[in-house]
Amino acid sequence: MQYLSNDMYTRLIDAFTIAAYQQCDYLDLVNFNRDIYGEVINSGIVEDIFKPSYGYGAPDGSYELGKLVKALETERVRQYNEWLSKNYPSVASSVLTKGVDLETLAVGSGMGTTGVMGSLLKSIFDMERPRFPGRPDVVLCVPNYSVYDGIVNAHGGKSKYLLTKPENDFLPTVEEVAAAIDENTIALVLTYPNNPAQSTYEPENLQTLADIVKTCQEKKVYLIVDNIYQETIWDEEMLNPEIFCLTDSPDYLFKVFGASKDRPFFSGLRMGYMIGDPRIKQAYQYYASLFNNTHNNHTSLVFAMDLLFRKKMLDQTPLVADDIALMDTFLAGWNVKMDVQKVLDGILDNGLFEHYKRMVHHSNKVQADSMSKIVTAMQQLPLISEVVNGNIGNVIFAKANPALFGGSCDVLFRETLNGARLGILPGNVFGMPQENGQAWFRITTIHEPAEVIINRLEIMNDHFLRYAESNVAVMETNLQ
Repeated sequence: MQYLSNDMYTRLIDAFTIAAYQQCDYLDLVNFNRDIYGEVINSGIVEDIFKPSYGYGAPDGSYELGKLVKALETERVRQYNEWLSKNYPSVASSVLTKGVDLETLAVGSGMGTTGVMGSLLKSIFDMERPRFPGRPDVVLCVPNYSVYDGIVNAHGGKSKYLLTKPENDFLPTVEEVAAAIDENTIALVLTYPNNPAQSTYEPENLQTLADIVKTCQEKKVYLIVDNIYQETIWDEEMLNPEIFCLTDSPDYLFKVFGASKDRPFFSGLRMGYMIGDPRIKQAYQYYASLFNNTHNNHTSLVFAMDLLFRKKMLDQTPLVADDIALMDTFLAGWNVKMDVQKVLDGILDNGLFEHYKRMVHHSNKVQADSMSKIVTAMQQLPLISEVVNGNIGNVIFAKANPALFGGSCDVLFRETLNGARLGILPGNVFGMPQENGQAWFRITTIHEPAEVIINRLEIMNDHFLRYAESNVAVMETNLQ
């Protein structure tokens, strides 16, 4: 366990900014390429169907999106319970509980999971001020996406890092969590599937996740799980665990989710949600109002369509009026009632749902195929000694072969930028220690065709082969 003097998010912003000023090509760029991935929802058609009267809405979007979020999450819980019980009955009998009544939970939206986490962590700090008069600790399991580190520090908390191990697929064990938590710990943030490692809790280690939930609840530590990659598991026989299946109580438990990592172009729409401990409702609404004033009407409407279509893809039933009624919540404007049948007819006549399903299947297939090709290519490159990805998502975590490069993550970033003219994200922006011979980096797979990315990896590889030849004495020292 360690504290870092400067937050990881600062380093991530610096890395992206430096690469942008160099005007180089990228190996890490979280943008869906428009020529490869088509839009899944046409916002112009949505406007024509709903004819919204935009204005102020609920500060946290809880009224407008609450029914949809609860319906979607309820279906996810049902599906996961059924899948685990059918395929892994012995595991199911030991970890599944009667579950949580999701209708009782608090729901709030925000500008992506980043915006949601900003309001959520500030709300938790405010609610628990009597218990934590000073700067409370938030345990972050690293390596992980670093924005939460910045949010913790911005709101007066202190990030405490739990460095996970490669042999555990960069996921924390319950023993590690228990050791990280003390009397000054207010929350623990756990991302699965992990970013950048793209690993998740599988049935074989699901008891670990259940024990982490129990440990946090017993110690009154808020467990915030980020499942933003939950629908990008390319193994069709696998499902991502649902946290509300593993406990009977919602106390000290939240799930956050957004569409930016699995739906093309949703990163720019900036929408996400949280669902969990109902005690947070008033505080979350207050801070969402302060930070955002009100949710964005246009993106909330498009996001609502996405949430509805996600649910229908899970339950595999025809779209009917009762489904549309889940959106009769002033989504088209404050106090604007919806003509449910007219909206349903508009969706069906324009083929919105059929188009959505077709484009999601296309996007998923391209992502899965690209991942397979790029991982295979990386495993053949002398530069790379480890490739980490659990056949999930669209990012890959890799380690530079110390036989070719014995420097740190930072030096790898700068040498790749200056020598190969390529932008990567070094492992230290995700919390990896700065150690010579332990240079990790992340790439993404969605910003270019797989063949282009592989070609850029080969350029990077060739540069470091030349680098190693010109630094033979240095390399021999590093390997001793």
